[in-house]
Amino acid sequence: MNAEPTLLNYVQAIGPVVVALIAALIAFIIQKRQLGVAKSVRDIAEAQAKIAEQKLKLDQFEKRFEVFQRVDAAIADVFTPGKKAADKHRQFIDAIAPVRYLFNEEMYSYLRNRVLVHIDHFLGYQDYAGEQPPDGDEYGNRMDDEINWLKYQHDEIHRLCGPFLMIDDKTPPDTIQELEALGKPSQQIQVHIL
Repeated sequence: MNAEPTLLNYVQAIGPVVVALIAALIAFIIQKRQLGVAKSVRDIAEAQAKIAEQKLKLDQFEKRFEVFQRVDAAIADVFTPGKKAADKHRQFIDAIAPVRYLFNEEMYSYLRNRVLVHIDHFLGYQDYAGEQPPDGDEYGNRMDDEINWLKYQHDEIHRLCGPFLMIDDKTPPDTIQELEALGKPSQQIQVHIL
């Protein structure tokens, strides 16, 4: 036997190594493509999550804006002649009911315990229209105070609800104090308790 290696011996010795290298190269290319596909799938999932989040924000905005418009209209209707005081009261109560869930408890409490009280005072004063009110001249002054306070609340509610009616990445403040700290300092409100 000839001790010198032949070309066939080299091919037989190197063949398995070449086959292994080619298999590794093919596996690397396949893995690289799978990583590309996985990255694309991840990017699509992230885009879908962002779209879902934006849709949720839009839906929340639409619901909040609808409630805001109902509250705003209920306050404006307080000054509209022709409706009974009880109907105006009920309209405001119905308008503020969802505020607790779509805005926050403090906003609901503010509307229920402060604004509604003044609406009821104003509507009570309206009941004396055409008659001599029990307070005499004091009636006109109190009526003017209530009108001014309610008109101010119309603007104040726009300001307080503003942060809740934004479609952005910011979370609305939890309290009216946080709202006031964000924006202009709120005007001091003179409350005339009857």
